[in-house]
Formats: sequence, structure tokens, C-alpha cells
Amino acid sequence: IADIAAKALAPASVLRIDLQPLDAAGTTKLLGTLFRQGALPRASRERIAERAGGNPLYVEELLRSLIEQGAVEVTDDGLRATAAIESMVVPATVQEVILSRVDHLGPRRKQALQIAAVIGQRVAEPVLSDIVTEPATLPAVLDELVEAQLLLSEMHGEVRYFTFKHRLIQDVTYESMLETRRAELHRQVGQVIERRMPGAPGFHGMLAYHYSMGNDLARAEEELFLAGDDAARAGAPVEALELLQEASRLYLARHPGGGDP
Repeated sequence: IADIAAKALAPASVLRIDLQPLDAAGTTKLLGTLFRQGALPRASRERIAERAGGNPLYVEELLRSLIEQGAVEVTDDGLRATAAIESMVVPATVQEVILSRVDHLGPRRKQALQIAAVIGQRVAEPVLSDIVTEPATLPAVLDELVEAQLLLSEMHGEVRYFTFKHRLIQDVTYESMLETRRAELHRQVGQVIERRMPGAPGFHGMLAYHYSMGNDLARAEEELFLAGDDAARAGAPVEALELLQEASRLYLARHPGGGDP
């Protein structure tokens, strides 16, 4: 992508910066800025640096996980490891770190995060409120997820919207659910969108996606044709063609004999 952008823009307006992974010294320096001297056992520091592989996101998510599990505590002058850190198993990948954080969430926070992962990268609070089992507690639950740096929040008019701090958090949370549970939530999200967002930009495309992922192929096919019509009227013929081709694929999957030409 960077190469394509560089060719499309004038060379004088492009400054290319290649970000390299942190080396061992860089990871050690990063940990040294967070822990005062002696606050992190050397063995733990070396183990974290080795597993991080130069990925700052791994270090950040791992430290948040250790704080949540009581292996690291926050003090006035930085972080300090507790005795529990000696028995902690350090995950091998950033995905495993994130999964560990999700698994240690309380039931309400975990449910809200999982539903948000199904809805998409940007989530409106009212949509979540229609699906969670205890909507009255949702505002406080979302505040806790923001405090945990799993979600970010912003106001748009009078509605709060939430995004995942990192796409990887959404992906790991989504994949942590059983396929049947994901499908059930996609169908619920589609129903909420129909009630709350009629006429919104991309309305039929959103419904087609959620009903398709929810294995309601009849509704997905119907909404894909409508989304294709919307795209064609909006002057987006390439997008319209893709949507109509996907609708045709779903139709033929439901009618192996060819259906109605």
C-alpha cells in the first residue's frame, strides 16, 4: 500500500518511514521506562522481551493482562511486579495475550465485548443496549471496557459510539466465540438494525452481511439485491455488480437446480 501511495503522489510530498520491530535493547528500554529499577525480576523481563519479538503491542497488552490478574500493580512511581508474576505463564503471541484478557473479563463485560465484535469496528450504544441481557448496566460496563483500553469511545450527536482500540482485539474476541453463537448474534444484530436504522447509509448492505453471517441466506439474498440496486442508483456500478454477484451466488446455493432464470 505504501508503494502504491508513493507512486500516486508527487515524490516531494512523500516521506516514507519503515517501522522496524524493537530489538532486545529497545524492548528492555521500554520496560525500564515502565518499571522502576528492581521492580521487575530480571528473569521476567527477559522472558517478556523474548516473547514480544519486538512487538510493542504485545508488551502493552501483556502488561495490562498482568495488571488485571494481580501479577503487576500500579504505584505512584511506575509499575511493580508482585510475587504472583513468578508463577505466571507468559503467552507466546499477542493473540494469546488478548484472548487471556478477554477470558478474564466478568460476564457482563465479556458479553458486551463479544456483541460489539459481531456488530463491527464501530458500534452505537443503543444497538448494543437492545441485545445485552442487562441493558441497565451497559453504560457502566462500557466505561469499564474503555478504562481497560479494549474499546475507545466518542460522541456523535447524543449517541455514544465505540471502536476497538486495535482491530486485533476485535478479531480475537470474535474468533473466541462458538460459530453457532456468532451466527445467533449476527441475526439479532440484523433485527436491531432493521428496527433502529431504516434508511441509513448502507442499510441493505449491513443487513445482507449480518444475515449472511447468521446463516439466514434467504434474507441475505434479498438484502444483497436491494443493496445492489442502491449502489447502482448511487452511481457505484462496480460495487453494485459485486453485490449482485454475491446475491446470485447465494441464490444458486439455495437453488442447486438453477432456480428462476
